[in-house]
Amino acid sequence: MSDAFDPLCMIDISEGRLTSLPQDLSQAFAASAGRPLVMHFHGGLVSGEAARTAAKQGAPFYAQAGAHAIYPIWHTGAFEVLATDWKRIAGETLFRMLVDRVAGWAHAQIQNVFGGGRSGVVSRDLPAVDEAVMRASGEGEGDFPAHFIGDVDLTGLAGRELEPNDFELRAIESGLRQDGEFAAAWDAVLRGAGKPVDEGARDLAGVPEQQPAATVADEAVLDALREDADTRGLGLGAAKLTAGIIVKVLGRFARGTDHGLHATVTEEVLRAVYAAKAGAAVWESIKGYTSAAFDSDSMSAGSLMVEELGKLPEGQRVILVGHSAGAIFICELLERLAPTGRQVEVILLAPAARCQLFEEALAINPNVLASSGGHAAFRMFSMSDAYETKDFLVRGVPGLGDLTWFYPRSLLYLVSGLFEDVPDADVLGLQRSHSAATWYSDRPQVKAVRDWFGQPRDRVSWSVTGDGTLPRLRTNSTTHGGFGTPGGGNTTMESVAQIVASGWT
Repeated sequence: MSDAFDPLCMIDISEGRLTSLPQDLSQAFAASAGRPLVMHFHGGLVSGEAARTAAKQGAPFYAQAGAHAIYPIWHTGAFEVLATDWKRIAGETLFRMLVDRVAGWAHAQIQNVFGGGRSGVVSRDLPAVDEAVMRASGEGEGDFPAHFIGDVDLTGLAGRELEPNDFELRAIESGLRQDGEFAAAWDAVLRGAGKPVDEGARDLAGVPEQQPAATVADEAVLDALREDADTRGLGLGAAKLTAGIIVKVLGRFARGTDHGLHATVTEEVLRAVYAAKAGAAVWESIKGYTSAAFDSDSMSAGSLMVEELGKLPEGQRVILVGHSAGAIFICELLERLAPTGRQVEVILLAPAARCQLFEEALAINPNVLASSGGHAAFRMFSMSDAYETKDFLVRGVPGLGDLTWFYPRSLLYLVSGLFEDVPDADVLGLQRSHSAATWYSDRPQVKAVRDWFGQPRDRVSWSVTGDGTLPRLRTNSTTHGGFGTPGGGNTTMESVAQIVASGWT
């Protein structure tokens, strides 16, 4: 299918700015005359080409439901950047060794605590976390299988004192310091980056040196390690850096902010060693672009959308559909629409917005939502946690296929665990964010959102719904990217079409 740009159903946006002429925008809105208008906001980690293709599929789908659809195509470059960086990180020997060492020694400390002795003797017995094990995790339940973990219950650690004491920390560091293969991997990366340590400080414990290796590890991390290694040896420097990551992982289990052992270890390794390339900065830029779309610039796309929506007849239905980060754009739009009196209907698909943003945009501005039968015209479709934890992140990399060993859970889990300002952030589309058992459940904004979703009328459908579910409430999407594409038996989009065509009752 051609991905050619169609100005009547696509709005081209770059970093929050309209890249086409304002009159083109006006014509796109005018084309909805006499019909409901659907504005479908795609996710932030979608390439421009994929977004145009989706619009070419979606426009006739919505037309069949009796509506005119506009797809804002907001270019961020994020997809191309992250697909390249994630591929490079996943391919690094150092990354895989870090996941193995951090998981192995964190597991050893948990076993030590469960043993009850806290004698300072911490000994690893977890088998090697190699690519095959990581792949099995990504293709299974989203974590290392029980037979691999052994008799340690990782689900009941919240509130336990897991942080190593001085003796335990020394035991972990000692085990890592004697790991010549691990030191050799760091040595290869440092030499590959042009940052070799002094010959007398290489400390490879008799292991042959590896060929210099390219890396996308943070420059600051490499510089600090080289400086530390020149002072007290590469083995000890690498041990102390890695032990710090292990302490972070254990702390998350103790606070109940973990995402399982595999995902938590990967998140903390990425945060500590690969932060610049892991995606958090890209995610912040995406959120920044949505805010920039509503500033005072004459070409700010969001502000122009507000103007055009204000020109539509009062009785014309406007349905905002947002997938993933598209929900962030919608939340920003709702805040600006609230003072204008324009009412809209909202459908969110696996939204990546934080609960606070949603609460500020919608829960405290209820009048921005149209009413249907006395209830707000709103629905969210997202995955139940059982499927969210199985939805591995990186799929379809050219030449490599699915990188199931890189990260075993969904994009929303990575947003929650790595991209936001705190680990295990309250992301609206994660079912765990709607549980009263999470560590953040008593935060006022989270509680307000949870209460709002608990209103008598159905406001959320968790995939996969049962056979007896009403047509407008059905969803069978089991991958993050599978929510917004019509056809192929996608009952989520069939439910959206039902709402567009027949309303909310």
